[in-house]
Amino acid sequence: MILLIILNLKKIQDKEIKFQINHQEIVILNIINQLKILINQLNYYQLKQLNQFYKDFQEHKVF
Repeated sequence: MILLIILNLKKIQDKEIKFQINHQEIVILNIINQLKILINQLNYYQLKQLNQFYKDFQEHKVF
C-alpha cells in the first residue's frame, strides 16, 4: 500500500515536471516570437528611413 502511494506520488511529480518543462518551452517560444516581431518592426522602420533618404536624395541631386 505504501509502495503504491509512493509510486502514485512519483507519477504526479513526473507530470508536474513535464508540465513545468512544457510551460518553460512555451515561454521561451513566446519570447522568441516577440523578438522576431521586434526585429521585423525595426527592419520596417529602417527600410522606411532608407526609402525616405533615397527620395530626399533624388529631389536634391548632388551630381
